[in-house]
Amino acid sequence: MKGNILYHEGKEIYLPRQQTLLLELLVMRKNSVLSSIDIFSHVYHDEFEYNSGIVRNLVFKLRKIFPSEMIKNIYGGGYMLCIDSQ
Repeated sequence: MKGNILYHEGKEIYLPRQQTLLLELLVMRKNSVLSSIDIFSHVYHDEFEYNSGIVRNLVFKLRKIFPSEMIKNIYGGGYMLCIDSQ
């Protein structure tokens, strides 16, 4: 998977492979806390040695697309996609 096109607020947004994988993981585990290690393992597998800065940067880039409150930083825990189930 090289990347995907996302449609948000009537705009076409290209998501690189890593952002696509992160978004898929967050959606699959919505409203659950994901550690940076879990995210790194899912997105990069064994491509690189674990680096929390890479995960922070990846989340930062994804937050630029969506409202900032959708992806929450859970202190000492990781990240969570907050979506109401209504």
